[in-house]
Order: sequence, then structure tokens, then C-alpha cells
Amino acid sequence: MALFTVYTYQFSPVTEIQGELFPDTSCKSLTQLHAERHQILGTFFNTRSRYFSLHAGGTDYGCMMLANRDGVVMLRIANEKHDKREIHFKVFSQEDQPSCLVIIDNREGGMQTVCVQNKSKSFSKTQHVAMILESALNDYLLRYRQRVSIKAKYVTSEFWNTLDKYPQGIERVEFHFPYPNMPQISSLVSDIEQLAWQTNTEPVLDLKGQNRENVVLSRDMEFILRAIAACAASGRPILIKPKGKKRVQIGTESLVKEELPDGVFDNLEEQDLFDGNFTLILEFLKGMLLTWCRTPENLGKQ
Repeated sequence: MALFTVYTYQFSPVTEIQGELFPDTSCKSLTQLHAERHQILGTFFNTRSRYFSLHAGGTDYGCMMLANRDGVVMLRIANEKHDKREIHFKVFSQEDQPSCLVIIDNREGGMQTVCVQNKSKSFSKTQHVAMILESALNDYLLRYRQRVSIKAKYVTSEFWNTLDKYPQGIERVEFHFPYPNMPQISSLVSDIEQLAWQTNTEPVLDLKGQNRENVVLSRDMEFILRAIAACAASGRPILIKPKGKKRVQIGTESLVKEELPDGVFDNLEEQDLFDGNFTLILEFLKGMLLTWCRTPENLGKQ
């Protein structure tokens, strides 16, 4: 089985560009470009050959396109390494290019999902792959005055599980929200997201206990539940300050992970759109819900 860490990518407009505007965007407003963000991102992959490179951090990472159909992109990304081997008391440097799988769901109205295979032989952390994608895509998107941030989703129950570790109480809670671009997330905290749209911001809701008292938090507070869901769904952190202790970041201990059989990725370029393994991948992406809630006792989704 291939294990994937589930990320989400969130768009935001580039409102300030130093120097002249790029000619291919000068005739369109920022609002128009933001409305076309999925098509623009799709063009990046549509104009690539089967073998191409992603440039990030001064390094080129080789890629192989496995499939690119109706907004769903599958590729392998390689990490070039030089390993040392010793044979008969002689040390040799051997080139190796281990790769991992990446699935991108860029369909409009979808969950804006990026699934990165957990394969430590190629990349020690899936976050490294997410950073490569983010950097390469943003270099391209800048000419269209757009950017993306790719963050790992986490389960909502991490918030309450963390609070349970600090019976002395919580002095402060910070919810970090994305710039609004996914209606599914924006609707959870609509007033805050409307303000973010008007002010061109990624808003932070800072709840501080009055008069040095603890913040009151309970599992039946509807807005708190929606705020947790919005942060977990977009991969944005929640910071808490337990009484008498340092701040703790929520969103690092329970990343969402899903599995697919290894054989699903064989010969994708030879499959018809509604036939074979590609259909299984579409079913896999169909199961990508907005939020996950998992505990050792409950492995369900919400």
C-alpha cells in the first residue's frame, strides 16, 4: 500500500508587484484572475511534457507525469542523491534518484487536495515535497498575480486532545484562517472570511482570558467548533497558551493520512478516462472530505 499525507492548497491574490505588470495579465482585473485561478493552475501542468522539472531553492527536481485529466494530476517527483557504497574495501559514490507519488486535485468545486506519498527513501518529510511544489507553482502564478500555499490537513480532535493535557486551563487561543477562496471553508466562519476579503488579510482570531483568567472552551460551543474545522481543513495552525507554560501549536501531531494500493499507479497513461486504475483514483479523491476527526477509539471521518 502507498501511504499519503493529505495537504490542501489555498489561493490568494498578489495585490502588490514591484516593477511592471506582466503583459499577459494587464488586460484582466485581479478579481477576474482570481476567478480563473483553477484554469490558470491547470495550464501549468497542461503545458508540461511527460518529463519535466520543478525548480525550487536553486535545485531542479525531475518529474514524470503519470496522468493529467480533467483537473486531476498525478506525477512522480525525484530527489537526486549520491550514496556511498563499499565493495571489497573500496568506497564508491552511486547516483540514486528515488521518487515519490503526488496527486493533485485541481477540479473546481473540489477540496483543492494535494496528496504526497510518504516515502522516506526519496524525501525524509512530505513537507519538503509540498514546499517544492509551492515554490515552483508560485514562480509561475506570479505573472497571473496569484499564489498558493500548501499546508497539511490535520484532525479536529487534536485541539481537544491537547487541551485535555492542561487541566490548569488555557490563557489564550489564536485561530489562524486562510484568505477566502474555498466556499466550504469560508462558510464556517463567514463573518471573519468576509472581513478577510475586504481587508486583503489572513485573519487571526485572538481569544485572551480577561483579567488574567482562563479562556472558557467547551465542546458544545458552535463557533469554536467551526473555527477549529476551518483551521484544520486549511492546514492553518491554532496556537494555545496553557497557564504557566509556553505556547503550543496545534496541527502538527495528527496529520491526515490515507492509503491506496500500489497497483493503482501502474500504466495510468494507457488507461481510458472512465476505465481502469484512474477510476480508482477518482474514487479515492471523492473520499477527501473537508475535515477529519480521528482518535485511537474513533477512526471515522466527519
